[in-house]
Amino acid sequence: RLSQVSERGIEGAPPLLVEVVTPARPHLDRDIKARRYAAHCVERFWLVDPVARHLECLRLTAGHYRATASGTGDAVVEPSDLPGLRVDLQRLWLPRPPG
Repeated sequence: RLSQVSERGIEGAPPLLVEVVTPARPHLDRDIKARRYAAHCVERFWLVDPVARHLECLRLTAGHYRATASGTGDAVVEPSDLPGLRVDLQRLWLPRPPG
């Protein structure tokens, strides 16, 4: 997407936006921001929830986000719209505190 690079920086919607879910306001990240990103034609929107240890991969289709993959815990996520990409979730999470 070199066509998005100008002297001023990156212009236009990113091809992928990753949002870390805020525990205090998950509705903001999952609903409100998703609608904003869709309105700006962000093609792929991923939600990372470190508390639930969950990744959801979404792709914009006909103005709405549809899941292409998801996983929890130590799963390996392979989004169907990005062939060859494997996200090893166990590498994302901090170790849980003992107890």
